[in-house]
Amino acid sequence: MSNSQPIAIIGVRRTLPITQEQAWAYIISSEGLSSWLGDLPLLHNGGLFFEAVKLFLKRN
Repeated sequence: MSNSQPIAIIGVRRTLPITQEQAWAYIISSEGLSSWLGDLPLLHNGGLFFEAVKLFLKRN
């Protein structure tokens, strides 16, 4: 007998009246990252993780 617990995955989708560029600009902004991941010191402007994400997205 297995001790596994059931896993549920729930997805949500919403269409916003903004361009793809505007959406990505918000997502990688300090405010956007904080809304997804909470208030982490590494996400604020100048934080290493924040700057690395911006650089990665600019290259791709």
